[in-house]
Amino acid sequence: MAGKSNAPIALALAAFASATFAFPLWYCYAPSKPMWTQDESLSVAAVRRGAFMNSGSRDVGLDRGKPA
Repeated sequence: MAGKSNAPIALALAAFASATFAFPLWYCYAPSKPMWTQDESLSVAAVRRGAFMNSGSRDVGLDRGKPA
């Protein structure tokens, strides 16, 4: 075991690290349809919510009005 080389393990780790760091770049520049565009118009509820979708939400945690 003393004469065994670690070159295959080092090569595998380098390949894995390269793939891991390259994936976000590939994902950003891959040609695909953007998720935020759509052909149909917004629904009435979506227009009503607008920018206030998640602003000021107070329904997080336990309900103080009802006993648990």
